[in-house]
Amino acid sequence: MPLTYLHLRLCIGKFFSAVFLHALFDGETAVNSYLNLSENHVYRAIADNTKAFLANSYSYFNLELLSTIDYIVQHEKITDIENIKVHLHNWSNRKKTLFSNDHFIKIALNKIQTIS
Repeated sequence: MPLTYLHLRLCIGKFFSAVFLHALFDGETAVNSYLNLSENHVYRAIADNTKAFLANSYSYFNLELLSTIDYIVQHEKITDIENIKVHLHNWSNRKKTLFSNDHFIKIALNKIQTIS
């Protein structure tokens, strides 16, 4: 079945979705075969941990929020909400506006800190 715009729109929000991988020439089977090789078990663990971490975070907003907060924590060594907000406000008007809700920042920061 050829991929249509609608198919792509339905799949975009599901980064590791089996449906999306299957639509890409049965990619899930190929990826699993590769990850199941004994020499690739470390990659299987990375993939499984990534999938678990990103569970329910597939929207563009959530993915950008997580990556932005993680960048600030890792590169700027900022871990408190108030200083993260200052950094977001100085980053760009877009990020200042998009990530203005303290509640979402706290959720992202907590999620990142649980894997650190």
